[in-house]
Amino acid sequence: MEDFPMIVIGIIIAVIGLLFVVAFAISRARCKMRIEATVSRLATKSMKLRGRTVTDTTPIFTYTVNGKEYTYKAEMSTTNRKRFAVGQKEFIYINEKKPEEARFGNNLGFLLFGICCVLVGALFIVLAII
Repeated sequence: MEDFPMIVIGIIIAVIGLLFVVAFAISRARCKMRIEATVSRLATKSMKLRGRTVTDTTPIFTYTVNGKEYTYKAEMSTTNRKRFAVGQKEFIYINEKKPEEARFGNNLGFLLFGICCVLVGALFIVLAII
């Protein structure tokens, strides 16, 4: 019975990992059409980190599908201020049926995080059982 909390924690971590893996798969399945988009503006957020001010920059893209203009704020941000510039062209992936749904990049970070969570959760469960 003393191993029960460790099993529960392992299950919770593994389920969180599975959710990230599923979210990655759904995003990839829905948004497959590659189009060119323009960075229309940059959203910035500054925070103090170890006595330094760090600024996160998130690109906001504008793209046109069938004559209609859409805007998409990327899920990722960067502290590299030179990574994006207003007017810069980038490829994004959109959902052909719902062009307002988009994704930028390959989002492999979500997949890797999900897989790591599943493995850590499984490790917790195995160690609790042994």
